[in-house]
Amino acid sequence: MGIILAIGFIVLSVLLLRKALSKRLTVWFSVVYLLAITYLTFISREPAPYLRYSINPFGAARRGLEFGGGLISGLLHGDVRVANWASLKGIILNIMLFIPFGYLLPSLFPRLCWWQVILLGLAFSLCIELLQLITKLGYADVDDLINNTLGAAIGFLCYKLILKNNAPLR
Repeated sequence: MGIILAIGFIVLSVLLLRKALSKRLTVWFSVVYLLAITYLTFISREPAPYLRYSINPFGAARRGLEFGGGLISGLLHGDVRVANWASLKGIILNIMLFIPFGYLLPSLFPRLCWWQVILLGLAFSLCIELLQLITKLGYADVDDLINNTLGAAIGFLCYKLILKNNAPLR
């Protein structure tokens, strides 16, 4: 469900930028995006009886991939295997969910530069993770911060590439 929503938002974001639609429509799309993020990260979840969190950076990647002969050797020799698809799916989903964030923010506020969009993506993700920890709805994970921030950066890059190859937004 989450991947389908993420792909839908990415496609709609691209259409918004390509068609240079009005700022009003972009605002409405942003509200729908925020509601979807709220649903996926809070409303669709049951509270846990205890705090669930991980402060182990790249733990999901280490669980998801096996590197033959160690990390460096595996990368150099192309000996990388998938060990856990669920971990990789979580990484991909978190990246995809924040790509529209990286698109929408500069389309609403064109004066923002790349580092501001990335910093705001990190801040928004941090708010989500802290709320998940406090409410016990979900699993607060430092990997989510990294992957969400990466998604916002990819979204901003796509925004700039699309903007460069098309007429100005307004």
